[in-house]
Formats: sequence, C-alpha cells, structure tokens
Amino acid sequence: MARIQLTFTCAALAVVGIASAQSAGLKLSPTNLLPKAWGNTYKATIRSKYLNETRTVNLFVPASFNTTKRKYPVIFLSDGEYNFEAAAVASYELEQSGHIPECIVAAIETPHRTQDLTPPGMGKFLAEGEEKGEKFLQFISKELRPALDLKLRSSNPNVLVGHSHGGILAHYAAATHRKEFPFILALDAPMHLENAWLVKKLDSSLQSGGNLRLVSLENRFGWQDADWNSFVSSAPKSWHLFRQKLSNETHQSMVFSGLYLGLEQLFGDFSVASVKDMSAPKAYAHYESLVKDYGAFVTPPQDVLQRAVDEITITGDGAAAHRALNALSNGYGPPENFDAMSKRIDVAAAKMKGQPSVDELQSMPKPTEEEMKPFLGIWDGTTTVEDGPTIHVTVSFSMKDGHAVGALTMHAPADEGGDHTEELSYIKVQPNGIDFGFLNGIFPQAIVDHMGRLKNGKLVGTQKFAGVYFVPIFGEPLPKWSFSLEHRNS
Repeated sequence: MARIQLTFTCAALAVVGIASAQSAGLKLSPTNLLPKAWGNTYKATIRSKYLNETRTVNLFVPASFNTTKRKYPVIFLSDGEYNFEAAAVASYELEQSGHIPECIVAAIETPHRTQDLTPPGMGKFLAEGEEKGEKFLQFISKELRPALDLKLRSSNPNVLVGHSHGGILAHYAAATHRKEFPFILALDAPMHLENAWLVKKLDSSLQSGGNLRLVSLENRFGWQDADWNSFVSSAPKSWHLFRQKLSNETHQSMVFSGLYLGLEQLFGDFSVASVKDMSAPKAYAHYESLVKDYGAFVTPPQDVLQRAVDEITITGDGAAAHRALNALSNGYGPPENFDAMSKRIDVAAAKMKGQPSVDELQSMPKPTEEEMKPFLGIWDGTTTVEDGPTIHVTVSFSMKDGHAVGALTMHAPADEGGDHTEELSYIKVQPNGIDFGFLNGIFPQAIVDHMGRLKNGKLVGTQKFAGVYFVPIFGEPLPKWSFSLEHRNS
C-alpha cells in the first residue's frame, strides 16, 4: 500500500489543531458548511492508486477533536457531492441526543457513480462501463481510512452508507467486506436487479460468518419479503438485521430521514436509552462489552462516564474505575480534579479489599426459620438522623419458601408523600441481633444496612452504607442514623 501523507493549509491547521505541515496525499481545505460549535468541515482530495485518479471527499470532524484525545468511528458514504450535509447534520443531532457516538463523516464524491458503485460481476451494462465497486471499497479501506487514522484519530467501526445505486455497493460490502465494514446502512437499494444478484451474493456469504449489522430502509425499491425472511432465518443469530419501509417518503426525499433513522438503528446498543435502567457500573461495563462488535472501544456519553467514575470508585473496583476515568479524560478532556479522583479510586480500592460487594450482600443465603425465631413478626419504632427529624418506621420479618423476607416502611402524612416501603434485600442474623437493609435508590448505590442488636427487649442500632466505601466528594462527615424498635408480638 502506498504511503499516504497529509497536508493542510495554515487556516486548516489553526482551526483543527492538527500538528503537521507537509503532505502529498490528502489535502484539506476548510469549507465552513456547519456551525463552528458543531465541528469543522473540509473539502479533501486524495490520490488513489486503486481508482487511478484523485478523489474529492467532504469531511465533518466533531468539535471535540480540538480538545480531547478521543478516537472516532467513521461514517463513509457515496454521493458525497449531494448527501454530505444531510449525513453531517443527522450524525451531529444523534450524537447530541446520546443515540450514537461522535463520528467523522467522510462523504466521497462519485462523479462516475454507476461505475464506482457497481460490484464486479453484477454487470457492465448496469455499470455503464467498468465495474469499479471492488476498487472503490479498497480505496476506502486501504487508502482513505488509513489517512484518516493518521491525522484525525479515526477508529472502528466503519459505517458504510449508500443510497439507491450506493445501496447496491453497501449490500455487496455486507457480503464480501464484513471485516472492513461491519455496519451497513442501505437506503432504497434495488435488490431485484440482475435476477436478485445481491440477494444471492449475501446468501452465499453466510458460511463465512463474521459480524454484521445491516439496516435496509426502503421506499420504492428494497428487498422482496420472501428473500429477506429467508436471509434473516439463515443468518447468524448474533447479526443485527433490520428492514423498514418509509412509506411517507419518496426515493429522493428519504435520504435525510433514512440517515437519521438508520444510524440510530445501527447504534441502538450505544444509545443512552439502552442503559437507562442500568446502574452506572453496569452501564459502563455494557459500553466496554461493545468492543466485540464495534472493533474498538467507543467513547460513551459523558453523563454515563461521569456517573460511572463516581459509582465504580466506591465499589472498590480500582481497575474499572481508572478505565472509566481515563475514558472520561480522553473523550471529554481531563477533569480539573483528575489527580484527586484518581487518588479516591486507589483509597476506595484499598478499603474495599476483602469486603463483600453490594451484589454479594444481596445474594447471601437468607436466614432459616430457626434462626429467625426471635425476630419474626412486626417491629414498630423510630429512626432518627443526627440534628434531623425522627421518623416513625415499621419493620416486618416473615418466612417465604423457607427463607427470611422482610420490609421496612417509613410513615409520613399524606401531604408529605405518605408511607414508603422498601423490600429488604439483605438479612443476616448476628449474635444477639440482626442486620437488615435495602438497596439505596440514589447515589451511592449501596445497601442501607441497619445493624440491630437486642437490648432490654428492644432492637436498637445504627445504620451505614454497606457494600461500598463511600466518602462524600467534599469530605464532609456522613450524618449518624440510629433506630429503636419494639416487637409488637412479644
């Protein structure tokens, strides 16, 4: 592969902050097509040995490039002279909503589109000349993508988008170049041409495996139902295959809506909506697990990372907390208190060494009926916070399927929200007492552990956060809680 170097005008260097002044390959000129707050747009040219000509590529680079070390997936699309702005706007708006990662958009102009976008073997009549589709894909993967890697920190996954004839090449890439282009978005691809040549190509490729996400959005053209159903039923279950008809569009008008809906679908497991019901540690673990399909770690949404650093830190998982902190720093710029956050991670890891986690506390075997005899029934009393209010509480213990269960109810007047009940997820009988607690509903995600001991016929004690090492961010001491309960049935 020929070595590709980059050159930039002085203006481009000042805007994008790319530290290079000499090049002979990809040349960038600012175009300023979008608001500066979004990022920078360029008209780039690059000489291709595969296509034996110089090609023009319209580029969108997110604004975060200037201030971070993050790497960016790339959305490649043909018909760049027509569809660039629609792709850049759709990508930006989806990024801002947390549906997809920040991406570089590389829209390649295709002045000989029927030749560029026709796969070899599909028909020179269709191509109106040489079938250059394979050469076009080689140009992207072996020349354009390495040039973007070198100067714009591009990374996996590659997303290939094609409309109409471009959808033909996109499906061909899904069949023959899944390693290079695992994410495919085809807009109204005429799958019927040449006796369903593309369908047969995809069917014959199934035995080669690999990873694939294929979204086909259709209006005038697209798949036949029988062909699609057969392909889906035969494909690996791990593949993400999605097809939808955009009936309220036309073949030409569907480009923007297709880009928006298609990219959202391709990155469905990246979206903040996919982790909305997860704790921050589990959400971060989810984003790390995407490496298998994405081919690289992709920077998660900032809010997820910020919460993950705090919530993973207190669990004592120092390695994961440092990874999340570094991802936050590389993806959004180093926090002002980076050193302090790093130290907190190390302290928490040391304090939690050998201590049970929240999950371990909740999964401990519940006490037997024999162990629970002194505590079964209803306990009534109060809980008091230091320099704060006293709250009327009721705690009940019973047996279910041979194991202890329980609940704690905090009583309040209707105009203050009324009663609130928490099911006990942790119960452990102790010498002369019992520990019981529930998962805290807000940060910190910890067991609110009530450590009760029998004293003069009452169950008295204090409570703490268990399963984590939690110290408030600003170092203020936690308030002290105490409780006193009497056994109603005693």
